[in-house]
Amino acid sequence: TVTFGGSYGGMLVAWFRQKYPQTHAGGIAGSAPVDFYPNTGVQERFWNATMHTFTKFGTSGCGEAVNSGLARVANLSLTAKGRLLFEQQLHSCLPLHNETTAGAKVDLFIRGVLASLAMLDYPVATDFVVPLPANPVQHACEA
Repeated sequence: TVTFGGSYGGMLVAWFRQKYPQTHAGGIAGSAPVDFYPNTGVQERFWNATMHTFTKFGTSGCGEAVNSGLARVANLSLTAKGRLLFEQQLHSCLPLHNETTAGAKVDLFIRGVLASLAMLDYPVATDFVVPLPANPVQHACEA
């Protein structure tokens, strides 16, 4: 038996092969971020690749605008008034104004969205994850 998987499925292929080598002959893991652990530097390289996509394929100044926006999120998260703004703008199910980790959560959410756009930055419209136009990074930068 040979197993196949991509993305999360690819991670499962790799881990299954490592844990149970006796059960199948091999596995093909495509786009499997199996080494994406904290404090290894991988997240920084991944984020740098994301920002490269926004800088190279977005509009002029888009990468700088993303960094500026993330800095603004960090600053807003320092005050209850700023966290209340997150709560209102993001339609949070739970109150965020007293949540001291709200800024980190919002930052993670935004980075996840941006990374997804970078990974799905195809020159044609797609809908296999969510419906996206062709060149979604450029569209996001124009918004």
